[in-house]
Amino acid sequence: MAIAEEEGIDTIEEMKEFVKRIKEYGTSLNPNFIVIAQNAAELAEDDDYASTIDAIAQEHVWFDGSATGEPQGDCPLPATDEDIDTEEYAGTLSLGCKRMYIELPEGTLHVSSKEYIDNLIIAQHQDLPIFAVDYALEEKNISLVYEESRKLGFTPFVSNRPLDMFVDPR
Repeated sequence: MAIAEEEGIDTIEEMKEFVKRIKEYGTSLNPNFIVIAQNAAELAEDDDYASTIDAIAQEHVWFDGSATGEPQGDCPLPATDEDIDTEEYAGTLSLGCKRMYIELPEGTLHVSSKEYIDNLIIAQHQDLPIFAVDYALEEKNISLVYEESRKLGFTPFVSNRPLDMFVDPR
């Protein structure tokens, strides 16, 4: 990002253009080609971008896990923006989740579920299907993801962070 900034490149606009080129190329080969955006639901505020993609798969709306080891899930995101970086929130985290929280100050445990949900609802209003991909292994967390996702009209998927384990839908 720093190099792009030094070169005067708008990374968000470049990403939108890249996705557009993928869509154009894919549909030139197969008119049924679809693009499911991975994360970055906030980009769906842009009508041109929203019309380029066919759905959004958003990771860690409610729970995350370590991409490099433990824990493989069940790290709750702050519920609201007011909860971010508070002692109360940090106090709810398990040892492994707290390590992630401290080692990754720009990571997902410093973004609220509400922020993700708000962006996904904007995308939903653009008629985009939403797939919520959360990392949870504890029964209560799995149930929460399925229940909350379905209430919002999202299609939930829950697994461990390596995505090598099927978690039966509730």
